[in-house]
Amino acid sequence: MDTSTQTPFEWETITKTSLPALESPRFRESGLHKLPNAVSMYERILQGEARAIQDEANENIMLARVVGHLVLELYARRGILGNRPCETIIDEVMRSPTGYGDGDNVVFEVGRQYRDHLIRGFRTSTELYRYPSPSLHPSRPSYDKLEDMTRDLTKPSGKDYRTTRKKALARDGFRCMITGYFDRRSLKYSAELQRMKETLNGISLNIETSHILNESTTQGVGTGEESSVVNKTHFAPGVMAILRQFGLEHLSLALEAVDGVHQIWNLLSLELNLHSDLGRFNLWFESTGEPNCYKVCVSDMTIEQHIRRISTRPETSGSGAPLAVEFRSDLQGAPPPDPQLLALHATCARVAHMSGATEFFDRLEWEAEETNVLAPDGSSAHLLSSLMSPYAYIQEVT
Repeated sequence: MDTSTQTPFEWETITKTSLPALESPRFRESGLHKLPNAVSMYERILQGEARAIQDEANENIMLARVVGHLVLELYARRGILGNRPCETIIDEVMRSPTGYGDGDNVVFEVGRQYRDHLIRGFRTSTELYRYPSPSLHPSRPSYDKLEDMTRDLTKPSGKDYRTTRKKALARDGFRCMITGYFDRRSLKYSAELQRMKETLNGISLNIETSHILNESTTQGVGTGEESSVVNKTHFAPGVMAILRQFGLEHLSLALEAVDGVHQIWNLLSLELNLHSDLGRFNLWFESTGEPNCYKVCVSDMTIEQHIRRISTRPETSGSGAPLAVEFRSDLQGAPPPDPQLLALHATCARVAHMSGATEFFDRLEWEAEETNVLAPDGSSAHLLSSLMSPYAYIQEVT
């Protein structure tokens, strides 16, 4: 199919969820108005949305809604993330419009920044980062005790993906963290694990190791002394700059280190379908208020029905109570998934669906797959710009 003559990004379904009005119960009950300048900031966002609707500018409608929903969702998770993320967005929206035209354009540019860097950083849309599945222990065919295999795999022996993938599997009991499926590759190394599977009448298949924050976000970070100096001053790959502006420097520093994105607290063990759902924002985790306990949230009830039907864990099977999981670890050097990263992923997932960014990313990927050659008349410029924007450097606000 030749798409070179098509007008890029003619989306019909990306602008479904309007921002709540300033006087609406959702905004008043959110408590966001208690922050300094929050009301003025939100009024400016609503004005940008209204202007975009009047101009029938679908992308600008989406960008305004990205900012509006994002600040509301971040404030709802202030118990985990603090107030700094919302304060950052308030400052950005309320800054002088010099260089952006008017206030509406500031809103659109802020929305574009967070769509292309933060939200996209937590979304894994393709299989570009699949790795060959490593054998658990090439020098030993099996372990007499599951405890021995777990201890061996969690020894501090590196932070590359192959090493931390093994640690994550061991931390998670060599099972999918939601369904309880056993990792097929691990079973052949432990008779005890095989007996456990048989006792529980379990199911086995290859368990995937999922990144909460997409691996591609740290490409080119921490690869040399010179680049490290630059990244830590005024510029940084988008999501890292945003983490720092949000007051999450400890996360950005750890992730910017060589192979830092493979930190075990950025990894989840999930069966293949749920692995894909997590990456495409069809699955996320909301804190219950109890340490390491989360509600499993999905974008489509068929996913929940699928989980309940196939799960071998009592907390995610059957019907009735909300799906819940506990991410725990008693293993030294193998902490559970980071609650702040999970909160940011949940925020991005909800904002992506409410703003229409999910459809934007889907359409962008479809356009990229269908377009083999850029059009000579320049009509592919928007596509190229959108594909390249996550890899651009952004200036941090000081």
